[in-house]
Amino acid sequence: MFRSILVRLQLSFGFLLLVALAVVGAVSYNLQRSNVYSEIDEGLLNRTKRIVAVLARIESREQQPSDEEMPARLRVLDDEESDRFYIVYDEDDRAVFRSPHAPEDMAAPMAWESIPRLGATRAAGDYRERISRHRRDQRILVGRDISQHRAGLRLFLLRLCLVGLSVFVLLMVGCYVLSRRALRPIGEISRAATHISQGDLEERIDTAGSGLELAQLGDVLNETFDKLADAYQRQRQFTSDAAHELRTPISVILSEVQCGADTLDEYEQGYAVCEKNARAMKELVNRLLELAKFDGGTASLTKEETDVSEMVGDCVEQLRSAAEDKAVAIDTDIEAAVVAHVDVVLMRQVIQNLVSNAISYTEGGGRIDVTVKKANGSALISVRDTGIGIAAEDLPHIFKRFYRADRSRVERENKHYGLGLAITHEIAMAHGADLSVKSELAEGTEFVLEIPLG
Repeated sequence: MFRSILVRLQLSFGFLLLVALAVVGAVSYNLQRSNVYSEIDEGLLNRTKRIVAVLARIESREQQPSDEEMPARLRVLDDEESDRFYIVYDEDDRAVFRSPHAPEDMAAPMAWESIPRLGATRAAGDYRERISRHRRDQRILVGRDISQHRAGLRLFLLRLCLVGLSVFVLLMVGCYVLSRRALRPIGEISRAATHISQGDLEERIDTAGSGLELAQLGDVLNETFDKLADAYQRQRQFTSDAAHELRTPISVILSEVQCGADTLDEYEQGYAVCEKNARAMKELVNRLLELAKFDGGTASLTKEETDVSEMVGDCVEQLRSAAEDKAVAIDTDIEAAVVAHVDVVLMRQVIQNLVSNAISYTEGGGRIDVTVKKANGSALISVRDTGIGIAAEDLPHIFKRFYRADRSRVERENKHYGLGLAITHEIAMAHGADLSVKSELAEGTEFVLEIPLG
């Protein structure tokens, strides 16, 4: 249960909200209580001052009133409210003056000398009292029944708790609704991932209204799913194409084996056919293994500082005889000392593939131009031919495996399985190089390999 993000959010928010409401409630109650008692204490202080003033006027007379007349002189201070009272004590703790509403069971006040000069305020049960000193060791006690105020504070506290509880419940419900809405895209992500894991590679996450962060996550996952679907589709196509390419030589070999031979010449012919198709199968399998290394990330590069100009020149010279056999001229424009860090074996394979393709797709009397130069911090290798060219609709697909365009590629008799350019492209990418192509039908084709010099 507590593993749920929604539950954790609710608990975290609930705890913080509870703490916040408790703090606000405590502050509000203390402020209310302080205001109530401050008002009461101010009233007690004013009443004390009035009693002191009356006593001072009485004592200033030349003829002091008798003990029987004194209460009459203080009667002007009596209130109709029964919750207020005052008592004047002498040095023997006797109540010399007492208001009509003064409780009879009042505790004796503090000693005269222990009372602060400005007086002291204290709480005694349901009473709030202020004790002050007066001349001739008299003490004045002014009090008020605060039971109603205390009841009012308890009612205020109860209302505060009810309001706080209502706010807590409403905010928790709101938090739950908002949290579910905010986490809904996560559920959509989980649902889409489940469908994809079950084979529905067309499923995608709807990121509309998901919020910036989750929308970004959804977009990233959608891109990942697109790549996964594309890789899966390419894998299926690759498997189908590989099976198709292997089926023909295997069928030929089986046919030759099953037919048998009646003479030595027929046996030798059948053996030659089987050998030719077995070699074709071996070449195809080797190319497939080469691609599998790049797909699995196991292809290792041994880079070293290499004179690219010299390497390209060697590759061209090795293939020049094949070009001459087709009456195709090869011209070179190679800038000297173009040095880059490459895997020599693999990069030679790239150059040989590009030049070999150019020879294969260029008719007799045509020309191939090979150039090498430095430009923009890179080694630029260009192989341009005047061959049959590639249609515009086929250009985006020529680096795909087993891809052969009928109008721009020769047939299998020339041993082209549609894997050479795919391998060439993988090697270029492994070097961080860029391999691009430009072509027009009947005009020729140009491949440009851009290798970083750094």
